[in-house]
Amino acid sequence: MNTALLIASLVSSAVIPGTIVDKPDDRNDRFVDRSTVVRAFHAEAMVAMGGSFAMEMVPVQAQGQRAFLLSDSYADPKAPMEAGEGWMFVRDAMGNGAMVLISEDMSLYDLEDALDGAPSLEAEFAVALDRDGAHLVGVLDSHGQTAFERDVLHYRPAPSVSTEAAAQFLPRGSMVWPERSFSADSEDWSLDKEAQWGSSQGYGLRISQGEQDEIQAAELPDTRGWKPFLSLAEPVHTLAGWALSMPGDVNSAVAEMGADFGRGWGQRAFDLRFMGDEGTWETVSGPMADIQAQIPVDLSDYGIQARPSGK
Repeated sequence: MNTALLIASLVSSAVIPGTIVDKPDDRNDRFVDRSTVVRAFHAEAMVAMGGSFAMEMVPVQAQGQRAFLLSDSYADPKAPMEAGEGWMFVRDAMGNGAMVLISEDMSLYDLEDALDGAPSLEAEFAVALDRDGAHLVGVLDSHGQTAFERDVLHYRPAPSVSTEAAAQFLPRGSMVWPERSFSADSEDWSLDKEAQWGSSQGYGLRISQGEQDEIQAAELPDTRGWKPFLSLAEPVHTLAGWALSMPGDVNSAVAEMGADFGRGWGQRAFDLRFMGDEGTWETVSGPMADIQAQIPVDLSDYGIQARPSGK
């Protein structure tokens, strides 16, 4: 075949109707959630929530600054939380990330199962009780692990910083919160003064023996990434309850985080956990455009909206 015929055959074969050429290329699509809350409390770890899902997940500390995460309380850990439809993202002390799609009928135990089953997340989650109700507990390292060696655990507030921001899920599978979308003066985080939780005298946090054994048996990293954030403020017990003293240098603490993209904060890869048709948790990963094609739910139901490339 001469050169002219070869070129003609290649051109004609590339435009045959019905071939891959006619299929829209959505590989550069991005997905966004314009109303998320990001909380940082550790040099590697952070928590974010999106959609209409509303749960506090904040750091607290036991004796010797043995820090762990604690959620607000729910009357029954087996009943639906009814906390909204959305998602929760957790980054552990080693920088691994997991995201859970959350529906209204999910219970606290369901959320525990979802996070504990995330393949790459090096953390342990459990349900604990105090006089306020059931809490989700998150243990990120061996230092926090030692806080659960006794039956009743007393704790006090630990400082964290937070910001409202718009989340973007990029074509290469990254999740990022651009600094320009931060709520406080751009490129700034505010010290969280709302969730100043501490155990009341005589009413500590109780955890079942089985859950405690699982926490103790987990192989967690030995890290003290809490330090730059625990130095921000000292908890003080007053007549009105716990308070946090004047903050330290918030910007300095945030600057030590390992989630800095230069002009944003984010996660380069993460597991996404969703409830499958069989009622069991399943895991997918990769760009959101690929994930949406693999899961039996619509991401927009959870507050994540598709934005085609070029728009």
